[in-house]
Amino acid sequence: MAVWLCGRMRKLSELISLAMKETIVGLICILCLPVITAAHPHLFVEAKLSIVFDEKGLAGIEEQWCFDEMFSAMIIEDFDKNKNQQFEVEEISILKKEAFSNLESFEYFTHVRLDGKFFKVEYVKDFQAEIKNEKIVYKFYVPCPVAAGERIKTIKLSIFDKSYYTAIQLMDSKPKLKGEFGFYEIHTQVKRVKEFICFEEDGFPETMILKFRSK
Repeated sequence: MAVWLCGRMRKLSELISLAMKETIVGLICILCLPVITAAHPHLFVEAKLSIVFDEKGLAGIEEQWCFDEMFSAMIIEDFDKNKNQQFEVEEISILKKEAFSNLESFEYFTHVRLDGKFFKVEYVKDFQAEIKNEKIVYKFYVPCPVAAGERIKTIKLSIFDKSYYTAIQLMDSKPKLKGEFGFYEIHTQVKRVKEFICFEEDGFPETMILKFRSK
């Protein structure tokens, strides 16, 4: 996504007068840095989570990201090639490559603790993108298998960009449950916790806390 955004900004800079180009190039370089010195968001995302269980326990987390109007308009312009207000399979493949896959370097902004231990998100599955009410919506699945037992397992998950270039807000106070969740005692809540630190005002991002065990 960052690679595509930098390319998009370069296109915009071509429309600006020659006298301004050096300044714009400098700004582009700053925006492409992995950590941004000025903690001010430029992209806004509303995120929703679904917790997926199987017969063994927790299987993973489904994430849905809905982007702001400005970013959505740029994505639609560049990737909806036939201008039919929907993404075809080929268009989604190109979008994934140019405006999503590079987030692997940032663990897809998804930060997880399993019983207090760090869990690295190395890959995701089932990426989809759609246009809904003139906004771009990304959907993908984060495998995160945790076996159930008599002891309560605690999973904490937060979605945030450490640079705060992208501001991400969790929209649901109670994440949806999917799959074989009937086999387990499950408690969920969303609140700010000290395990994660980001550039938000109070330093702690919203976090989904999941506790479960076998019935």
